[in-house]
Amino acid sequence: MNQREYYRPVKSGVSTRDVMVWRRVFAGRGDQVAPARHLVRTLLGDTNRGDDAEWVAAELISNALLYSRSGRPRGFFVVEVRRDSRIARIAVRDLGGGGVPRLTPSWQVLGGELDEHGYGLRGVGELAAAVGVDGDPNAGHEVWAELGLECSDVQAASPHKD
Repeated sequence: MNQREYYRPVKSGVSTRDVMVWRRVFAGRGDQVAPARHLVRTLLGDTNRGDDAEWVAAELISNALLYSRSGRPRGFFVVEVRRDSRIARIAVRDLGGGGVPRLTPSWQVLGGELDEHGYGLRGVGELAAAVGVDGDPNAGHEVWAELGLECSDVQAASPHKD
């Protein structure tokens, strides 16, 4: 499968703020996690959340590869980053299969029993302002996290008049 990268400006349905959207398809292999993380880090490198965004992406991608058909032969996953000046949304789409991703800590789901899985999504939930899952096991899931942003002050060079 060819990797594709999409860029398109869109308007938010809530307000007239400009929202930038980047989307890329990656082969469903472990060697694609690093390039996908790097993409997210690059797109949010001018904010105070670049490190967090990269970690969130790594967790969401790892889960897609481990728990969905995305990690099977000929599988793939999609990474999407939406951002405006205040919020970045990192989303990973998988090919479904298995169950529904749990955004609650495993110990809550299991009634207090400790489980070795589920802590990555718990960390995502602690870093994010909002998290969610859309889709279903048949069509696939989109797991997403929204991070609040503070962009670096970037000043354009302006000619000095003497």
